[in-house]
Amino acid sequence: MRSFIILLKRIGLQKIVAALIAVILIGIAYTYIANTPKDSTSEYQALIDQSKYQNLIPKLEKVLVENPDDINSRELLAASYIQRAESEPKTAREDLLKTISILVKNTYLDKNRDESFRLLGISYFYLNDITSAERNLAKAVSINPNNLDAQAGLGMIYEKRNESAKVFGTYNNILKKDSENEMANLGIARHYMSIGDANKAVEHAKAVLSSSKNNSSIGEANHILGTAMMTYNRPIDAILYFKDSLKYRPESIHTWVTLGEANIEAYKIAPRSERSTYIQEATKAGDKALTINPKYIYAHTLLYKINLLQNKYAEANVIAKTIVDLLPKDTQLAKAEKDKYFKYYSGEITNVKIKSVKTSEVKN
Repeated sequence: MRSFIILLKRIGLQKIVAALIAVILIGIAYTYIANTPKDSTSEYQALIDQSKYQNLIPKLEKVLVENPDDINSRELLAASYIQRAESEPKTAREDLLKTISILVKNTYLDKNRDESFRLLGISYFYLNDITSAERNLAKAVSINPNNLDAQAGLGMIYEKRNESAKVFGTYNNILKKDSENEMANLGIARHYMSIGDANKAVEHAKAVLSSSKNNSSIGEANHILGTAMMTYNRPIDAILYFKDSLKYRPESIHTWVTLGEANIEAYKIAPRSERSTYIQEATKAGDKALTINPKYIYAHTLLYKINLLQNKYAEANVIAKTIVDLLPKDTQLAKAEKDKYFKYYSGEITNVKIKSVKTSEVKN
C-alpha cells in the first residue's frame, strides 16, 4: 500500500502541473474582458469589474430595445454574455453564439471598432475556434496597435499552442509599454509557471493583486499563487490562495479541482488525526466541480484519487469507468493524453493489484 501511495503521489504531482497548463486555459479568456469597453459609463464598468453580469445583462438589453445600434452598449452586453458563459458552462455555447451575433453586427456598423474585434476573438477562443480567434484579435491590433488587451489576447492564443517564445515576447512587450497591465502580468506569470520558474510567477501575480480592482484578475492571480505554493510543496498555503481565488470566481471549475488536489497533498503530510478533514475538503471540492460540469474529467480524476487513498476500490472503479466513457467526447485533452488516460483508468483496481505495484516501476 505504501508503494502505491508513493506512485499515486508522484503521478498526482505530475497531473497537477499538467492540469494547470491544460485547464487554466479554460478560464483565461474570462480575464481579457477586464477593461471593456474603453468608453463605458462608470456604473456599467463597475458591474463588469465585479462580474455582476446578472445585474448588467437586463439593463443593457433594455437599452438596446430603445437604441439597437448603440455600439458601446452592444459591446458591454457582449462582454456580459462572455462572463456568464464562463460562470455557467451549461448555457455557455448559447451565450457565446449570442455574443458573436452582436459583435458581427458591430463590425458592420463600424469597421474600425477594435474592441468589437477583440471581444469576437475572445468569443471564438471560448468556442475553441482558434483560427477565428486569432484572425479577429489580429484585426483589433491592426486597427489599434495600442489596444494592449488585444495583444494580450494573441498571447493567449500562443499559450494555447504552447509557443513559449511568442508567449514571453508578447507579454513582455506589453509590460514594456505598461508595467501594470493586468492581462500581461497574468499571462507572463502563467508562462513562468509553465517553465518551472515559480518565483517569477509569484512576482507578477502579486503585482496584479497590489493594484487590481477586477474580480477576474484577482481570482486568477490567487490561483497562480496557489499553484506556485504547490510547486514549493506548501499545500496549506496553496489551499488558502485557492480559497481566496474562489471568493472572486466562485464558479471556476479548475480552481475547485486544484483546491481538491491541494487538500490531497496536505493529507499526505498531515498528522493522522487531521487527515480525515483534508479528505472531506477534497471531496467537497470535487463534488462542487461536478455540479458545475458533470463531464469534467479532471473532477472525476480527483475523486478517483480520493477513493484510492481511502481504499475504496469499488467506488474508484466506478469513477474510472466514467472517465473512460467520457474520453471520446472530451475537447480539452490531446489525443496522446487521452491514450494515457485510457490506459491508466482501464481495468479494475483491486487490493491484489495495488500490492503488486513496485517502487522500481514508478516513472517520473
